[in-house]
Amino acid sequence: MFQKIKRNLTNHLLKKLYGIKCKEIEEIYLPSKKVMSKSGLINESRRVLWNEHVKLYDVKDIQGQRGINSIGFFKENIGLSHAARYFTRTLQHEKIPFIAKQFNVKNDEKSNHEFDKYLSDRLIYNTNIFNFNSNYCMEYLKKFPDDLQHKYNIGYGYWEFEKYPLTFLNQNNFFDEIWAPTDFILRSLCQYYAIPVVKMPVAIDFDLKPLKRYDRKYFGLPEDKFIFIFTFDVGSEIGGRKNSFGVIEAFNKAFLGKNTDVCLVIKTAPRTSIEESSQHREILDKLEQMSQQKNIILYNKILSDEEMRALINNCQVYISLHRCEGLGLGMIEAMKMGKPVVATGYSGNTDFMKKDNSCLVDYHLVPSALFGSLIQDHVWAEPDIEHAVYYMKKLYEDTSFYFQISGKAKQFVDENHNYSVVGDKIKHRLKLLGLID
Repeated sequence: MFQKIKRNLTNHLLKKLYGIKCKEIEEIYLPSKKVMSKSGLINESRRVLWNEHVKLYDVKDIQGQRGINSIGFFKENIGLSHAARYFTRTLQHEKIPFIAKQFNVKNDEKSNHEFDKYLSDRLIYNTNIFNFNSNYCMEYLKKFPDDLQHKYNIGYGYWEFEKYPLTFLNQNNFFDEIWAPTDFILRSLCQYYAIPVVKMPVAIDFDLKPLKRYDRKYFGLPEDKFIFIFTFDVGSEIGGRKNSFGVIEAFNKAFLGKNTDVCLVIKTAPRTSIEESSQHREILDKLEQMSQQKNIILYNKILSDEEMRALINNCQVYISLHRCEGLGLGMIEAMKMGKPVVATGYSGNTDFMKKDNSCLVDYHLVPSALFGSLIQDHVWAEPDIEHAVYYMKKLYEDTSFYFQISGKAKQFVDENHNYSVVGDKIKHRLKLLGLID
């Protein structure tokens, strides 16, 4: 009874603001029970109206050819860049018309040229997809305010925490809707937004054959060791979110002085960005200090997308003892390659990491100092190091368990995160809006 009353109230609110009903939102992967709003924080432009007669949305004031202007950090080699390229590869695979626009707000090295031939500053299509977080969208708005006019604007960024800072809400005000790559992000954003917040997973799809060109010798890795690997952007370790030091602690507890046949690779990359450079250096210095022992390798180099995947492919197990993740790109890429993943059983990675296809590490929630002044009752996970040690030893010692987990990991990603499956969801949503044919 309570759920029915709640649903009716939600329907009334959404219909009043946007002319949409929860039934239609459910069709685009937004559970109605998670829709909440706070008046005064809502963009009341009413650009999206549900047309009951044709069972499609009417989107007002849109101009341009039918297709996608994919906007992002295409030339960089950070997590948001990888996500932008995966999304745009999906458009490419599904033959959805698109152009790519490089946004040059970051000072990181621009060494990726995959989408150079698609780059354009002319946003000829009717829909903008912003492949980065809302803080960068504000920077974009300042530089290119006209780009948002007469376009349908979709935010497709990432957020790593259970709650969303109220002070950030205005940064998303110019979006007509938001796409959430994981349920974890969906739940966080739906606490505040009554504009459509659509679950739109990421296609992690690539050919494994080219990776065989790169062997361990290419990366300078030992030929005869069982290798664990953890990859991360040093900028994301500020405040301890990636918990790289916890990975080293777990590895040492599992194998230090007990087995010389095991190795840990910590892969990060030098940053050319000037902001927070002293903090980046402090993290790298500590990692270098902790990786002095023979069986820990700190791999601090910039790699291409293919080289990065090949590095993971040359290792046996991926490990992440993160405190929170929006997605967990390294984890899902490793699973695509058929690698067992040991990771904290919390946040965005639980979209694809399940009890039967991964080694989910127990955790308890603790207060987080990161964004603590912006978010009330802010928490993240503290992983159980001993539980991680158990899984690391078991994967090393138990061959049948290793292949049981690795096989199911690859199967899950192959079936649920390929270009066709995700592409169908993208096309379904855009066709419902009348933005593509």
